[in-house]
Amino acid sequence: MQYTEIVFAKKPTFVKKTNNQENMGAGIKVLINFILILSTIVVGFFLHKTGKPYSSAMLAAHKFLTVGFAVFITFMLIGFLKTHSPGNIFTWMVVISTLSLAALLISGGLLSVDKYFDAMQILHRIATGLFVISAGVVFLILLKNS
Repeated sequence: MQYTEIVFAKKPTFVKKTNNQENMGAGIKVLINFILILSTIVVGFFLHKTGKPYSSAMLAAHKFLTVGFAVFITFMLIGFLKTHSPGNIFTWMVVISTLSLAALLISGGLLSVDKYFDAMQILHRIATGLFVISAGVVFLILLKNS
């Protein structure tokens, strides 16, 4: 249970936060992550459809969105782990998400410099699917336990 200090009172007074307030905060964080991930996938789809040479603006947007959701998810998980004990499913989904994200960063980097194109394109697609599924399970657990 979290308490918020009311700073305008002479003596510190604490107000109990309701579950709706706590869930709303987690819900907004998950929504922001969802929007960032979806935007990354949409930009990646357009990168694929426009083909080579890749638009530098779209490639930069794709990379910034990826870094954005990776950082946002990291801070969200750190905050969650400070107050909750993760279960086995949560731990495995975080491991799969992390490995998938690493595969996405490596394969995406190699795709952008045109190395091992066919193999990296397949790896990038598989890693995207694994990441979306495992991150979705992580988000559901976060929402359920917030």
